[in-house]
Amino acid sequence: RAGSVQLRRRALFGLGSILVHSGRNRYEEGARFLHESIALGDPEGHDVLQASAYRELAWAELLTARYGRMEVLLDQASELAGDDLAERAAILFVRGMGLTETGTYERSIHCLQSSVEMAEEVDDFQRMGVALSMLGKAHVFRRELAEGRASFDRALELFRSKGWTWLVPWTETYLAELELVEGRVDLAGEMYEHAFALASQINDPCFK
Repeated sequence: RAGSVQLRRRALFGLGSILVHSGRNRYEEGARFLHESIALGDPEGHDVLQASAYRELAWAELLTARYGRMEVLLDQASELAGDDLAERAAILFVRGMGLTETGTYERSIHCLQSSVEMAEEVDDFQRMGVALSMLGKAHVFRRELAEGRASFDRALELFRSKGWTWLVPWTETYLAELELVEGRVDLAGEMYEHAFALASQINDPCFK
């Protein structure tokens, strides 16, 4: 009613973003609002809000294992993000996660390391922590266990220092996998139990 296109764009993006992070039954609904936000933007030049919308669309494609479509959307996001380090860190995290899931570990590690560095530079510590967690996972898959442990330890230290308990189970599960690979079966079992109990309290299906 106020006639503010920019406010409407931000509101559409915010609603779409919340929906695509609310579970698979909301992806299509969320995508609709993200596309509306994109349509209201300037198609020329760098537009960080549009970049973020394409990145969130890519996130939904990642979680439904449509990796080719994810890559296309992330390419569009990268073109629009320009030199905005916070958005570039977010894009690289999603890309790195997708590459990890498809076993493209060399590229994924490069993307995730870059995401960590950019996020740290702009004090985006939440992004830094999740990128460190995924980086550790990629290292474990390559059996680079010392590097994986270092990444997990940094992520957990960061989450706990910030009071972000809801992020702890995700990283703790990956660390338990590392303990299992190294033969510490009892310790891994304890960590899995703790991560599951905490995730159940949080009631986020991503972490259970």
